[in-house]
Amino acid sequence: MERIFALVERYCFQGHTHVPGVFVEQAPDGPVSVPQPRRGGARLPLDGRKTLCNVGSVGQPRDGDPRACYVLLDGDTIRFRRVEYDLETTIKNEITHPRLRETSSATAYRDGR
Repeated sequence: MERIFALVERYCFQGHTHVPGVFVEQAPDGPVSVPQPRRGGARLPLDGRKTLCNVGSVGQPRDGDPRACYVLLDGDTIRFRRVEYDLETTIKNEITHPRLRETSSATAYRDGR
């Protein structure tokens, strides 16, 4: 984590890793993880320390909550949001598509894992 924080000037937002969460640099003990509650609506004030924010994903979440996850940056506050989407249509489209059928991870959509 120290090497990653060394690349960040202040705040870094990343996605597509399917697990929402926040890491805040904590001197002198090293970085600490700030867990993200699953039910959304969580707020985290930014206080100037280097912060890595994983915004989650719109599909195939891996944190046990099947809803799409994203964040809003509101001034100096990160706000996590969750929204429902049509899982069954998404799953149907994936398993009926010839190129996706063999690698389908349909259960991940429903379970959020």
